[in-house]
Amino acid sequence: MAVKGKRRNTIKIIYDVLKMLVYNKSTKSRINYNMHIRYKRLKRYLYALNKYGFIIIRNANEDELRVDKRSRKYIEITDKGREFLSDLEELNKKYDGVLLGEKKWIK
Repeated sequence: MAVKGKRRNTIKIIYDVLKMLVYNKSTKSRINYNMHIRYKRLKRYLYALNKYGFIIIRNANEDELRVDKRSRKYIEITDKGREFLSDLEELNKKYDGVLLGEKKWIK
């Protein structure tokens, strides 16, 4: 996933968010913690991913007992998001890891 101190491009951040959501739904806070990214910046990425249908943001179950009245929101990847993730992985493989920053464009 994310490496502290290493700059990531937009594609890499989107890839990391989607890859994290493949296995489990998550909250914004959990994604923020695991990605080591500023919350304000993460919200912009999540908004865009939601807008294009790669993720969906759902409210927690209504039957969940909570002390406060706010409902917790969970983020899940959609089928379209899984397909996009698969396409990114194929493109990255085709171009020898350059797309996701595994190799440098220019030495």
